[in-house]
Amino acid sequence: MSEHTKGIVYQNVDICELDRKGNYYCKHIQAMTDEDLRSKSDIAGQLGIRDYTIDQLKSRNAALEQQLAASEQQRGELVEDLTEILGCFTAAEIEGFHGKLFDMPYEDGNLHGIITRRIIPAWQKAENALAKSQGVQS
Repeated sequence: MSEHTKGIVYQNVDICELDRKGNYYCKHIQAMTDEDLRSKSDIAGQLGIRDYTIDQLKSRNAALEQQLAASEQQRGELVEDLTEILGCFTAAEIEGFHGKLFDMPYEDGNLHGIITRRIIPAWQKAENALAKSQGVQS
């Protein structure tokens, strides 16, 4: 007994239901007639090509599912990092960051200038990125 005859490979099929779901039966009957596929060998060759294509698609789908899972995990980690960063900014604000900042004169090279040019825009970017990750447009 061959490996394929150990179990049932071909099931009983409700051909009417297949056609109701998308013409899955009649279009093959018509194509086999049009292409003069009459022997088991010809039909098996076509089924073999179909099986190969399905296996390739399943393999690609599995790889994409793995990539998606990895991306979702990475996204979750980034959201956690952004939340922590924003928590630091919020804590600095609670501790009087803005008041202390504006007590200093603004000059490009001093601490006030650096914070105004670099830190505050980073804060805004982090807020926007977190909002986007949660589906909120700011």
